[in-house]
Amino acid sequence: MKGGIVLSLMCAVILVSGILAVAPPGTDGPGKQVLSRQPASGAAAVCVDTHLTLTFDQQPALGTAGTIRIYDAMDDKLVDTIDVGAPLNPQGYVFGGTPLQAYPVLVTEKNATIYPHSGKLAYGRKYYVQIDAGVLNVGGMPYAGISGKTEWSFSTKPSAPPADAERITVAADGTGDFATVQGAIDFVPEKNIRPRTILLRKGVYTEIVRFVEKDHVTFLGEDREQTVVVYATNEKFQPNLVDPQVAAGGSYRRGVFIGLNSSDVTLSNFTIHNTTTKGGSQAEAIIFKEVRGQTGENRSRTILTHMNLRSFQDTLQITGKAYLEDVYIEGDTDFMWGDGPCYFLRCTLKTLNNRTSFTQTRNPASHRGFVFVECVFDGAAGVTTATLGNGSGTSEVALIDCRLGKMLAPQGWNSRGASILEFHTTNLADGAPYDTSGWPDWVKRLSAEKDAELIAHYRDPAWVLDGWKPAAATKIR
Repeated sequence: MKGGIVLSLMCAVILVSGILAVAPPGTDGPGKQVLSRQPASGAAAVCVDTHLTLTFDQQPALGTAGTIRIYDAMDDKLVDTIDVGAPLNPQGYVFGGTPLQAYPVLVTEKNATIYPHSGKLAYGRKYYVQIDAGVLNVGGMPYAGISGKTEWSFSTKPSAPPADAERITVAADGTGDFATVQGAIDFVPEKNIRPRTILLRKGVYTEIVRFVEKDHVTFLGEDREQTVVVYATNEKFQPNLVDPQVAAGGSYRRGVFIGLNSSDVTLSNFTIHNTTTKGGSQAEAIIFKEVRGQTGENRSRTILTHMNLRSFQDTLQITGKAYLEDVYIEGDTDFMWGDGPCYFLRCTLKTLNNRTSFTQTRNPASHRGFVFVECVFDGAAGVTTATLGNGSGTSEVALIDCRLGKMLAPQGWNSRGASILEFHTTNLADGAPYDTSGWPDWVKRLSAEKDAELIAHYRDPAWVLDGWKPAAATKIR
């Protein structure tokens, strides 16, 4: 087990930026200036998956006791309670049908964002919010809180999008069909047969996204750099328990974006960032997994194109078929791993630290592992002792027409016993042949003359992916 630290609720602060709709300034307690609330008091057509954000004139801090309560204004029924003094687990945050750990309140710069539990707000209803004194501290003093039925109230959208909607919009500022990515994918039915596009507007989405058996869905970002799904989640914070929905094999719960047993899912044109700090244990940006033995068929086919994936440890985990084109992936400590088969085309892979490996493949002999074609492998400044792979047994890594920076130790690999293939590897700086003289003799160097047919196979994604032809990938922008 790779060691690390536990991110506590009290110290985890995810730094994000965004634009909030500003309500008229008001004072919530003596000397405690609240510049805005999101949604603004009196707002209408609010998304049912909305967060609640208070923006102060200085950075607040989370208190250690008290509750935040949401009431239905039509009958004064209490619909949700967020207890900042309770342990995380009993609060029952649910993502894609499974309870996970999540922070009930996050402080980001001058904002305090409150996360209602999923499914608590309904369409066509009016709600009001009450906050106990001391839930937040501002300027070293307890925030006075919010009381009454009118101080912070809002009404939700009258109805959900049409059930057969093929395009739904997510906007962090609340102007879309949903305010969260999770809210949008929850709207899509399991084993969906209709092509659906979830458009993510520019913004920062501080959330975990998780779904099971959601087929034919495209997550399309408005801007690759400015559409960001971000969270600090990891193995220590999110124990690897067996999911009831995939009981045959279970799944890691520590990723920011998790798709299980889902076929023909595409992610395009946005960034996923696990902000767990270095040394904070295994912390994927994405996990896509076919839980084998559960369905008797391949239930994981994924396309990633024009994406950024960022973390430190175990950035990408894929068990199932995956096609990746023009994807930037950074991390350290075996930051691309899983069973595959995975085909990487013109991707950029960057290791952030010394004595780390780019890959740890674990594929059985029945299918290919990780195949990199025309990809760039590079390192952060000062990195000179990284290796390309850390696997054994039937594990496979193939490099075809790839370019390497100056980040590798002379031996290049520490995957003894694995199947390692290389053809036409060049220097990133000048395109000259890469010096592989220090590489182990068990690395198979393919010849253009003798291995032409095999090289052609490895360049063909359909051959690598057992007949699957993800032809639409380059067309999604």
